[in-house]
Amino acid sequence: MAETPKEPEDPEELLKIIKDKKPSTVKAYKISYNKLLDLVKLPYIYEEEDNEPTDDVETLIKRVMDDKFSKLNTKQLALNILLMIFREYNLDGEKKIIAQRDENKKKIDLDRIEKNKIVKDELPSYEDLQKMLNKLYTDEEYLRYIVNYLMVMLSIRNKDIGCVRVVDSKKKMTNQDDNYLVITQKYVLFVRYNYKTSGTYGVKENRITNKKFTSALLNYMDENKLSLDQDGFYLLRKKNGEKLPCEKVGDMLKYLTIDDLNETMIAKIKITDIADKPNALQKIKKLSNNRGTKTDTIISHYDLNY
Repeated sequence: MAETPKEPEDPEELLKIIKDKKPSTVKAYKISYNKLLDLVKLPYIYEEEDNEPTDDVETLIKRVMDDKFSKLNTKQLALNILLMIFREYNLDGEKKIIAQRDENKKKIDLDRIEKNKIVKDELPSYEDLQKMLNKLYTDEEYLRYIVNYLMVMLSIRNKDIGCVRVVDSKKKMTNQDDNYLVITQKYVLFVRYNYKTSGTYGVKENRITNKKFTSALLNYMDENKLSLDQDGFYLLRKKNGEKLPCEKVGDMLKYLTIDDLNETMIAKIKITDIADKPNALQKIKKLSNNRGTKTDTIISHYDLNY
C-alpha cells in the first residue's frame, strides 16, 4: 500500500458553500464530504484494499445512489459535494454528476408534492390558526400567546425565540448573541441579531404595534414578578433565570406552540394562505426577507400548493 500523505483542509469550494451556514448544516456537509473521501481516489488518499477508492465517476455515482446515502436529500447533498471534489481536483466526469443530480432533484420535487398533499389535508387553516392564537390571549396563556404570535405573525424560527431577552431600552442590547423584545410606550421592537441566516441578511427589526402583544408581555411579567431593571430577562429561561440552552429550546416550544405545530408547519400554513391571495408574490418576498430566506426557497419548500 502506498504511503498516505497528510489530508489537507476542506477544499475552498466547500468552504464557500458552508460559509455562514448554521453549525448543523456545516456538520452535514462535512460528514458527507468525509464519506465521499472514503470512496474517491485523490492524491492524498490511495488505498488498494478495503473500500477500493476510485475516481471512476460512474462507480461513484452508483455507490452514492445505491447504498452509501439513504435519503433523497442526503444523496443530493452528496452529489453536490462529489461535484466539488471533481472540480477541486480536475477529475473527469463533471457532466455525469450534474445529470444525476438533476435527475435526483426531480425525484425530490415529486416526493415533496406528494407529501404536501397529505400535509395540507392534516394542517389547520391560517384562519383557524389565528383563532387559536386569540384564544390563548383570552385564556390568559400569555407566554404561549407571545411565542405563537412571533411564530405565526412574523414566520420566525425556533432559534429566533430561544435567545430573546426582554428589555426596555435599545441601550440594553449589549450582547449580539441574543435577540431582543424592546418594550416602548407605543410599540414593542423585535430585534434579531442571532438567527439562522444572520450572516447573509444582517440584523432584522420588526415593530409590533398589536396592543394584545404588549399587554400579554406586561401581564406575563406581572404574573411572574419579572423586572426590566438592569438587563431585563430571557423570555425562555432556566429556573435560575439563565438563558435556555439551544438544545432545549425545541423541547420547550413543543409545549408552547399551538396544536403541537412546529416552526415549519406554521410557516407552511401561512405561506400557503398568502399564495392564494392577491399580490401573493409581493407578500411572499416581504415574508422571505423578514425570515431571512430566498424567495424561491420559500415557494418551493413552504407553499403546500407547489
